[in-house]
Amino acid sequence: MVGQHSRCGGLFGILQPINLLPNSRWRAEARASLADAGLTAYENATVASLPYGVQKRVELVRAIMARPRLLLLDEPAAGLNSGESEALQQLLDRICANTAMTLFIIEHDMHFVGALCDHVVVLDFGRKIAEGTLAKIRDDPVVQRIYLGTAAASKERNHATRCA
Repeated sequence: MVGQHSRCGGLFGILQPINLLPNSRWRAEARASLADAGLTAYENATVASLPYGVQKRVELVRAIMARPRLLLLDEPAAGLNSGESEALQQLLDRICANTAMTLFIIEHDMHFVGALCDHVVVLDFGRKIAEGTLAKIRDDPVVQRIYLGTAAASKERNHATRCA
């Protein structure tokens, strides 16, 4: 319900006794959003007591309750295992399919990015080095050199590792 504060007169508006009643509009919207995210089982739990991956999905639901047109996410998949990351990606995919919201994601997990993003921009120390689809980005020689290293550098690192 806290995520709705911008739509109901601020945090004090959402905490008005009438808004906290079991059948209030704000509570009903919060429950529906939790259900859409597959989080109904956690409705009465304290967020801090939940597993990390579930906490991230709860925070995402809280953010979308404000109904933003643009949602900025800074490394949403960081610290998640593959199952948690996939659950978050699927939730974001459903949100984008059912709303007019635009996602702006900063992320290092390219599988996560590839599953969600139509357009990718790659930065190197704040300077744009490539832009386009993920397939185009993967084939970009500058991206390969900076983020993956050259073939010679890879061979050199492998040789150094074997000799260490």
